[in-house]
Amino acid sequence: MAPAQVHLANEESRWFQASKRGNGIGLTVLKTTGTYEPDSRVIFIYVLPKTWRGSDRGGNGPMAWTFDVDYRSADVDIVVLYEMDYLGLKGQCAEALSRLCRPVQMNTDEDGATDALWTTADTPVVETRAVESTPPSTLAGFWELIRSKLRPIVEDPPPGISLMMCEPEARQAFMKLFLLLAEVQVARRRPEFIPVAEPLGAVRGRLIVNELIKRKANRRLPVWCEFDDLEGNTQIWQAIRLAVGRCSQTVKSDDRLVELALEIDARLNDVSIGSVAEIVRRPLRNTARMRNRGLLGVFRMALAILNDNVLLAELADDESDGMVFTFKIATSELWEDLVADAVDLTRNYRVNRSPERRVLFDGGERKNVDIHVEHRDAPGNPVLLIDGKYKKAIQRVTRASMADQYQIYAYANLWEVPAVLAYPFSGDSKPCVHMTEAAANRGSQAGVMNLPFPQPGQTTIPVESVEMERLLNLIATAPGNA
Repeated sequence: MAPAQVHLANEESRWFQASKRGNGIGLTVLKTTGTYEPDSRVIFIYVLPKTWRGSDRGGNGPMAWTFDVDYRSADVDIVVLYEMDYLGLKGQCAEALSRLCRPVQMNTDEDGATDALWTTADTPVVETRAVESTPPSTLAGFWELIRSKLRPIVEDPPPGISLMMCEPEARQAFMKLFLLLAEVQVARRRPEFIPVAEPLGAVRGRLIVNELIKRKANRRLPVWCEFDDLEGNTQIWQAIRLAVGRCSQTVKSDDRLVELALEIDARLNDVSIGSVAEIVRRPLRNTARMRNRGLLGVFRMALAILNDNVLLAELADDESDGMVFTFKIATSELWEDLVADAVDLTRNYRVNRSPERRVLFDGGERKNVDIHVEHRDAPGNPVLLIDGKYKKAIQRVTRASMADQYQIYAYANLWEVPAVLAYPFSGDSKPCVHMTEAAANRGSQAGVMNLPFPQPGQTTIPVESVEMERLLNLIATAPGNA
């Protein structure tokens, strides 16, 4: 073993905590060296919801995990943690992760939604284990769960996102989302003039002066021209069609997605299939003038897919510091969306996505509640309010933190309807609602609602719509809320 490796083996681990306040899931990708050297490996570090932590992994309490690159041999290593878990790293990986750490801002964000995914930590006092393998189905479940939240991230891919193609479950998730977004853009495809800049054998439109200088220096024959052309067989659609073809081979285990890929390809039959290397290397000019930003996002995703085999993750010098890319999704926001979707699946209730805001104090800031629930046949009149809380489930509102108690009391009073705090749970518990009389409050009743958090493989709250409607009826018709 080389001296440098011996030094690393004897080095003390540096500790980091994922989602310190338990409100953030995501992915961080690191390299084991500062540059893409032959012996450099890639580490995918997943942070999963704390409600997915099984009893064999500490139940609901955080755990500490160590990862030592000296004892791993795979080209791509996968490390799986849960919210609030600790991770011990050494060497370049520790140095790279330390650059992502930010202190928690307790005064500006009460629930941690805007916290960084990583913070530095002291040596944890909890049990420490070496990282363990995780079933692919769990990682696939993670990608399915966050699909809607992942969309803005991958539509404008950060540097290095092509490396998602290296990890099987990340690759599947990326390609599925690409096909769904490409389907939308293909359906909107209409003949229209768009700005195009391409190297041509004859002059068309306006010559690009800077490219003329480069052409003379490099003694190239084609000349770069800028012109307006009917949208059709352009670099953007060529890249999309090529990427769709590649996806059809990767998602072949999903018949629905294969059929979708074939349908998209058929609708793009007027688009030529050229060289992948040429399309990837050719710069796309005048993107600022593109009117369809969604199409530009799908094009960038297509390039990330095509970069799987061409120019894989070649980062600029200032990006080659061991950190490839990272993202965090606030689990509290994901939980609110899940609860709202569960309400919308019922027969008699719907969520008002743009409700009226109200003022608690004269001259104060207007307040809003996470979820305004109305009867489907009486829009504009809330019948109950739900405020999502991604915290440990409780049975009575009187056991909530005082801040949460005051909050739900004020909401019930402002809108004069019953209001509940909605908590997630895991395990064998059953969904429930418990209402409590709110003293001297126009809303009369406040309470809690406990619902199961989706487990791997589930993308919605696992409660039947009939049962969800029964729970909402208990809230809306609680005594004193006539």
